[in-house]
Amino acid sequence: DWLAQQHGIVFELDLGWRPAFGHSRQRLHAVKERTGADMMTRLVNGCESRGIDILTDAHVTDLFATEDGTVAGVRMQRPDASIEDIGCKTLVLATCGFGGNRGMVADYIPTMKTARYFGWEPNQGDAIVWGQALGAAVADMDAYQGLGLLADPQGIDVNPKLLIEGGIQINSLGQRFSNELDDVSGQGARLIAQPEGYGWVIYDERIHQIALSFPQYQTLKELGALKVADEVAQLAKVIGVDRVQLKSTLDTVTGLQTMGGTDEFGRVFDKTPLTGPLYALRVTGAIFHTQGGLVIDAEARVMRPDGSRMANLFAGGGAARGISGSGPSGYLPGAGLCSAVTLGYLAGQSAGRLSRQ
Repeated sequence: DWLAQQHGIVFELDLGWRPAFGHSRQRLHAVKERTGADMMTRLVNGCESRGIDILTDAHVTDLFATEDGTVAGVRMQRPDASIEDIGCKTLVLATCGFGGNRGMVADYIPTMKTARYFGWEPNQGDAIVWGQALGAAVADMDAYQGLGLLADPQGIDVNPKLLIEGGIQINSLGQRFSNELDDVSGQGARLIAQPEGYGWVIYDERIHQIALSFPQYQTLKELGALKVADEVAQLAKVIGVDRVQLKSTLDTVTGLQTMGGTDEFGRVFDKTPLTGPLYALRVTGAIFHTQGGLVIDAEARVMRPDGSRMANLFAGGGAARGISGSGPSGYLPGAGLCSAVTLGYLAGQSAGRLSRQ
C-alpha cells in the first residue's frame, strides 16, 4: 500500500495463482508485467522521482565504526580503482544473502554445496560478514529458497504452475519421488538426491497453453527445451527414460486424477487427467537465495547475541534473518520479496527517525 500510495508502484493480486506450497489463500502480488526487471524499473523510477541518488559501479569494501560498533561511514572503490569514503548517521545493510559464496554455502548449507546457484553471483554475504565483525548475531543460516525447477541446461526457472495445474515430476528413471506440491523449496534438494541429479516435469497440452503466458516459458520454447510426444512410448524415447516405468508412473497418476485420489506421498489430485500430447521439461535443483542472516528486531535494527541492539545499524532483505525458520522447507512463495519490501520499509522508517535525532 505504501509503495502504491506514496510512490506509484502498484502491485496487483495474482488471481491466476492457485493456493499451493503452504499458501491457503490467494495472496501473492506482483507488478503488472510479472517480471523482476519491470519491478526493478518501477523501483528505480520511484527513487529518481524523489531525488534519491543511487551510486552504481561503487563497490563497498570497508565499514568504519567505533569500538562499540557504531557505524561512522563506508569506503567504496570505483572500477578505475579510485577510493571514496562516505560518512553516515545510520546504515542499512541490504546486500541480499550469500548464495554466490560457495565457501559460505558449504559451511552453512552443506547439503547444497554442489547445487547450482540461480541468482546474482556477487551476492557474497558481505553484509553478514560485516555485521558479524561488528558483533552482530546471526540465525537460521541454513535457511534458503531452493527449487527443483531450474531448466537444465538452459538455466531458466520453470514456473511452478506447471505442477499446480496437474503436472508431475519424475527422476531420470521415470519414477515420481515426492509430493510435488508440499515443499516447493525443499524439492530442490530432493531432486539433486535422485540418480544423476536431474528429472523431468511432465504435463499436457492444457497446461502448455496456460504456461505460454509466462515469458520464461516462451524463452524455453524458443530454445527447444520443450519435448513433446503424442503418446507415452514416444515421449519415453525422446527423453531417454524407461518406457515401461514411465507408462506405469503415468497410469498410476491418471488413475488418481480420474478418481480425485491421494497418492502415497500425500498429494491430492483433482479430477483433471493428463491427456496427449504430453510435454516434458528437463530440470535440476538449485539455490535461489539464502534466508538466514543478521538477527533484527521489529524496527529492522541489527541485534547482538546478548539481545542488545546495535547503535545505528539496520538490515533488510536477504541480509537479515528471514521468516522461514531453519532449512529450506519453511519457505513460502513470495517470502523473499515480502522480506525485501517490508523490511526495506521498516528499516527506512527506523533509520530516518534515528538520523533526525
